Amino acid sequence: MLSIFFICLALGALVGFLAGLLGIGGGLIIVPVLSVLVFKMGIVDAQSAFLVAVATSLCSIIFTSFSSALTHHKHNNVNWTLSLWILVGVALGSGVGSFFAEWISVEMLRIIFAVTVSFVAFRMAFSGSKHPSEADIKPSKWILMPVSGVIGALSSLIGIGGGALIVPMLSQLHYDVKKSIGIASVAGTCIAVVATVGYVTSGWDEHSITDWYLGYVYLPALAGVVMTSSIFAPIGARMVHRLPVLVLKRLFAAFLTIVVANMVFG
Repeated sequence: MLSIFFICLALGALVGFLAGLLGIGGGLIIVPVLSVLVFKMGIVDAQSAFLVAVATSLCSIIFTSFSSALTHHKHNNVNWTLSLWILVGVALGSGVGSFFAEWISVEMLRIIFAVTVSFVAFRMAFSGSKHPSEADIKPSKWILMPVSGVIGALSSLIGIGGGALIVPMLSQLHYDVKKSIGIASVAGTCIAVVATVGYVTSGWDEHSITDWYLGYVYLPALAGVVMTSSIFAPIGARMVHRLPVLVLKRLFAAFLTIVVANMVFG
């Protein structure tokens, strides 16, 4: 228990920084790393390892995304009118996704994950850096809500905050990339809260609180990640204003490519 706690301290520092910099909740790193850790260290069996990693990741995202969202709000990077429609969609989607998570195979989730993130990485790597001004953009709520719902469901199934999908979605609508990252941080908090409730409820009879579980959430790993991620998320968020948009997008694409390679070949 102590070993995984200290490993997750280092893990939390990394994902916190990326959460602030790229508008993600860190789950793209937490889930593959933690699923291996809890299995190899004999904490849970292979069948439960992925669910425990996803649930713990989502619970940690509550803290990292909230910390990042506050920083982005202070820098006026959150359009709350636009965020409202996205929040409604991701809340509904993440609730449905976490409810059905136990009945979907890990292999199928890996395929969906790899295909989706590969597309996202390609889109971000080869799109341009020019965007119309925010005042000229009026994305339709009838597009944002259903697409956000799908993103929320997928995010809750694979344990991510949704930023890896929300940022490119808004970029596709020619919305400013830095403001997209701010909105993604807010949406990530919403996804994490709703999905965590689902995983705690569904895992309540599977694991005991005396064994340091809250449903499927493994508390020692959660504590390690949260203690450092909340500190490093604001640092990453401040770095957004020191990097040009094109460099930011290339960095985002490179990060997603590494994650896909790890999931497919790891």
